Amino acid sequence: MKTYFTKSILSIITIICLLLNSETSLAQWIQPLGNNGAVGTLKVTSSGGSVAGNNAYYGSAPFGTNDIIQAANNGWIANTLNANGPYSRFKATAGKPVTISVEFNLNMYAPYFDSHITNYQNLSGGIGKNEQNYAYDAYINLPFVEFINEPRTYKYQGTYTFTNARSEAWLVFGFEIQQNNGLQQYTMILPFIVDGVKEPNVPLVLNGSGQPRIITQPSLPVTVLHAPPGDQSFSKFEINKTSCQRVENSITESLANTGSGSVKLGFKGSIGFVATIDIEAYVELTASVTAGSSNVKIKNTETCISSTTGFGATPGSGEDIFICEGLDFNYAVYDLLVIDPPSNYSTYVKKGLAMVPVDNSKRLNFFTRSGIINEINTLALDTLNNTLSLKQRIDAKNQLSVWKQLIAINDANVANATIPNPDYGLINLSGGAPYFDRTTSVSTSQTNTIIVDNYIEGNIGVQAVVNIGGSGFSLGYNLRTSKSYGQTNSTTSSNTQTMTMHLEDNDTGDLLRINVYRDPMFGTPLFKLQSGSRTSCPYEGGYQRDQPRIEIVGTAQNNITIPNVTLGTPASFQIKLCNNNTTEERTYNLGFVPQTNLNDLLISAAGSSGSQFGPFTVPANSCKVQNYDVNIARRFPSSGVNFSNLELEFFAACEPSIKSSIIANVSFAAPPAAVVNANNTAVCSGSPVTLTATCPVNYTTNWYTSFTGGFVVASGSSVSLSPIDNTVYYVGCESTNHVPPRVASKLVLVGTPSTVLNLTSNFTTSTFQIANTTITANNKIFSPATVTYKAGNSLTFNPGFEAKSGSNFMARIGGCNN
Repeated sequence: MKTYFTKSILSIITIICLLLNSETSLAQWIQPLGNNGAVGTLKVTSSGGSVAGNNAYYGSAPFGTNDIIQAANNGWIANTLNANGPYSRFKATAGKPVTISVEFNLNMYAPYFDSHITNYQNLSGGIGKNEQNYAYDAYINLPFVEFINEPRTYKYQGTYTFTNARSEAWLVFGFEIQQNNGLQQYTMILPFIVDGVKEPNVPLVLNGSGQPRIITQPSLPVTVLHAPPGDQSFSKFEINKTSCQRVENSITESLANTGSGSVKLGFKGSIGFVATIDIEAYVELTASVTAGSSNVKIKNTETCISSTTGFGATPGSGEDIFICEGLDFNYAVYDLLVIDPPSNYSTYVKKGLAMVPVDNSKRLNFFTRSGIINEINTLALDTLNNTLSLKQRIDAKNQLSVWKQLIAINDANVANATIPNPDYGLINLSGGAPYFDRTTSVSTSQTNTIIVDNYIEGNIGVQAVVNIGGSGFSLGYNLRTSKSYGQTNSTTSSNTQTMTMHLEDNDTGDLLRINVYRDPMFGTPLFKLQSGSRTSCPYEGGYQRDQPRIEIVGTAQNNITIPNVTLGTPASFQIKLCNNNTTEERTYNLGFVPQTNLNDLLISAAGSSGSQFGPFTVPANSCKVQNYDVNIARRFPSSGVNFSNLELEFFAACEPSIKSSIIANVSFAAPPAAVVNANNTAVCSGSPVTLTATCPVNYTTNWYTSFTGGFVVASGSSVSLSPIDNTVYYVGCESTNHVPPRVASKLVLVGTPSTVLNLTSNFTTSTFQIANTTITANNKIFSPATVTYKAGNSLTFNPGFEAKSGSNFMARIGGCNN
């Protein structure tokens, strides 16, 4: 199934006739009628001007017939086009109306006292162009506007639209002038060059399944809401307000094919929250399998933000909110006719790319600055993840590039804001005082640009427009464009106030001195605290009211190491709690930073147990009078004995990141680990093995068959045990205050003797193979198996036997008891 850009309902042109009574100020083409103007003069002006831009244009009005078909057959149109260079032709743009004003001034002196235009109400004519085998696309009329008797003047005006760009086009009208001496017939020929789109009805590019191919645009910023200072402050868009900003998409020069660098991308159509508005001419897109027809921009677009319910940042969030949208597009390639002044205003054709949003592809999201930073980290990993599809990795790379640019631009915009908005002056906001709201318009006159890589489903159909590539992926599925954010253009409603700034802070003692600026990219208000501000909970700038300080008594260092603490007793030291705020007392909390081994400790500080203590109110610029004890003890006999980097913080409860810290390293004096021996590591089933261990004095020696848990299988420093399976024994040296990790013996292999063994199967697990007489082997032993072969008479290893690297193999002569 083919998909096409729809044809206009009037097929070739749309004609809008306007009856206007005003004179035009444009230059005129003036043509004498009759011999040396004996009949009068013809004057023509055009709203489109001339090709050269100086409104110096020329046509012709040959005498002989008012039949426009006969005029075409006589070659009058071709003669008119060839009479002067292209620079002197009338100019029009495809899809844009052009208004033609015509004035006849007829002589009234003898013998032409009764000169008049016959059938003057409308002049019949035609509109046409080259590159076809017929002269006229449609027959048209030039409507009558006004008659003035003295001097005898007839005025006409009509508006016409060329839907196709052509290097040669024309408007032709016939007219008759009745005089005393007879009827004179003329044909007025106006030659044009029409730039713009040559054929607006172009097919969508399809994939192998006959469906329109897709261009995926990453999420791009629509606007930003900057967070105002104040823990209850926010900014928001008002209800039923719309703000529009000029946005222009273009193919980047570095990736454009020759002659296509200025080709613009764009689209038109409602997509809900974000909409684009026509500025210039457009082509029309035929429906895909799911979408109705939509207009697609050739050049410029606007992006508009329309708020029907109002939206804004969370009060007191302190983070800028970026409103972003991403889309998928179908696309088509069209021909664009361009006038080239340096080559005597000749024309050439270059390619353009038209895109239209795919239904239900809109991705509208709200991102905080920290959220975008988190996405940058995640997307960076996705670009390297080969388990993702090629499209997923390219989409991640493209979004990563946009986010990095957006963060850099936003940070620069904030840093470079130096001229406050004079409408507000310096705003003084006191903590705990009544809030107040301010309104502001959204406007900017500057331009910022983001380079955008768009995933394109294959490169079929676009090679003539752009060079596809530069993505870092072998298949080159990227279309690089640039998106320029220009000046804001309009708002709707009774006034231009589109945003509200709600300023409020509930911390008594805070003082926020605020200047308001404009974001140079989106025109939204941007806020900066000025000198003299003081803030807390959270700290937002200015003087920092919360300034806790903790010290270790007896040292100027912020860390302490306490070694060889006797088991059963705590490690102890003292701390001092201080406040560096020079003007006011402040209240702080004390606590240990959680870590994996904190549950193995019993901690007490300032007379309380736990990991969090306080609150403590400390006078201005001083410390608490008393020092506080800190005790760190092992919680369980099985707890570890070494604890490093224990961090104790003195912090503001409302903002724990404002803190002062000290570090404690504590080790308890534990005896050395036990030494375990076994008299035999390979025994027959039921035969005993003797195990010995050396535990510290006052420790009980217990034996287990598991590293943790389980039951005691024997006690004592020397025991005899008879395993029936391969077994590792563990010795536990245990006391009231200390139960260190158990120590393992070597693996004791257990086997059942055979008379003769012929070993051909490989071993991957540990085993003891014993024979009363002989063992013959040609098998393999793989890591990490521990294997012992033992025979009463002989062991024979034939070709093919191998003990692989990492395995543990032993061969011995003997029986069960030796």
